[in-house]
Amino acid sequence: MIGKHVFAAGLTAALLASPAFADESVRRTLSIGGSCPECDLSGKDLSGAMFAGGNFTGADLSGASLSGASLMGGRFADASFRRADLTDARLTGVNFNQASFVGAALSRVWGTGVGFFSADFTSAVMTDAVFFGTNFTRATLAGAEMSGSKLTGAVFIEADLTRVTLTGALLHGATFERANLDNADLRGANFSGSTFEDARLGAARVDDALFEHVDFSGADLSNVRGLTADQIATACGNGETRLPRGLTLDECLEQQPWGAGGYDLTYQVGTPLSLDELNRLNQLRKEQVRAAEERRNAARQAAGEGQPRLTGFDPDAN
Repeated sequence: MIGKHVFAAGLTAALLASPAFADESVRRTLSIGGSCPECDLSGKDLSGAMFAGGNFTGADLSGASLSGASLMGGRFADASFRRADLTDARLTGVNFNQASFVGAALSRVWGTGVGFFSADFTSAVMTDAVFFGTNFTRATLAGAEMSGSKLTGAVFIEADLTRVTLTGALLHGATFERANLDNADLRGANFSGSTFEDARLGAARVDDALFEHVDFSGADLSNVRGLTADQIATACGNGETRLPRGLTLDECLEQQPWGAGGYDLTYQVGTPLSLDELNRLNQLRKEQVRAAEERRNAARQAAGEGQPRLTGFDPDAN
């Protein structure tokens, strides 16, 4: 059967229940747009479908199959994707604010400029996913499996990352300001150019993780496991930074230029980044990290003995 394209003012349950929709060739070329807030798509086979824009606020897609689907520019705020299968899906400029992905499968998902403000990814599987400039502000990722994922420029401000698994993940220029990473598994992850300002890492495992040019101002790393001096040799902190006993850290400059928190880009809460903003973000990161190194070297030469070092915080001192 020739592929069927549906652009409707409302996506109705009658369409999804029709015999034609059950045909494999129809499902895999289905294009869905228009407006269907709070519609029930739970358990539907939408694998390979294309969602072109459209308003699906509050829609129920729990248990649905969206493997290989493309979602572009639509609104799925407050929607439910609980236990849904989004394996190999492509997400571009989509608003998933406050949506639920509890227990969902998102392995190998590719996304750019996506907004997940206050979304819930508890126990979701997101291995080898690729997200550029994605906003996870205040999202819940407790117990999520994200090993091998690429999350360049991701924003995790005030996010719950307790027990998350990020082994081998790439998180260049990410923002973890005031995030909670207690008991997270960060082994072998690359956080170069990121900021952890006022973040709580609790008993996170950080063996072999890369923290080049990371800003730990106000962060609590006192109980992290596997951290060595070499890992934080180019990182910095301030008087509020807590470190494991015996470790030291450079003091950040007054205007620390590296890390996403120092960029001249404003992350509007709940708003995804555009591709142009993402390109600007990546270019700024390169330029500012290079400028930071030049200023650090100049400051150390001028000081003679080098930049001040912060000693490790001793949790038993008081």
